[in-house]
Amino acid sequence: MQFLGLQPITGVAGCCERAASGQAAAPPTMVMNSRRLTGSSSGREPRPYHIIEQTAKVLRVGLVGVQPRDAAIYVAFRKRMVELGYREDRYFTFEYIQTPSIDAYDASFRELAARKPDIVIAAGNEPALRAASAAAGTLPIVFLAIDFDPVERGYVASLARPGGNITGIFLHPLELAAKRIELVRDALPQARHVGLIYQPHRPAAA
Repeated sequence: MQFLGLQPITGVAGCCERAASGQAAAPPTMVMNSRRLTGSSSGREPRPYHIIEQTAKVLRVGLVGVQPRDAAIYVAFRKRMVELGYREDRYFTFEYIQTPSIDAYDASFRELAARKPDIVIAAGNEPALRAASAAAGTLPIVFLAIDFDPVERGYVASLARPGGNITGIFLHPLELAAKRIELVRDALPQARHVGLIYQPHRPAAA
């Protein structure tokens, strides 16, 4: 998985930009296209092309999470949105609901969907995307899948062409398997047996 120098959550910001413009989701290795920004050397604030055409539209980005609103991961997301041309409160608002636990995702995403955001973000584990897809109806959903395969679980048709109203980024943990073993060998050079705990029905969560 490549992020063109971006952290995963800021890659989600790129997906939000594409979803807001009504474009098809980009393949996983093309999460952001800097050419879609406009501006000049005069120092004027860059703005996405579709917002130049419809400056009255304020993009409402909805997210449910366990961490507080000012957590570093959400600060990074809002910063990246600004870099993409979406200045908060002028071009987008961050509709955030802090949920008390993962078990409360269903109720929290229903509350979020009732606010009618333009985009719903489901970041992290599968319960977030499951709750978002159940509550959002036809609202666009952008996911960041870190412990499950969204294709294998049936949320999207494929990574290149997800179809429907769901798109996002899949971080495939198995791609890091060799690096993990390398780190174990460095930390425990005398080790001869390494154990692995995983869920049989979700090998990506190993």
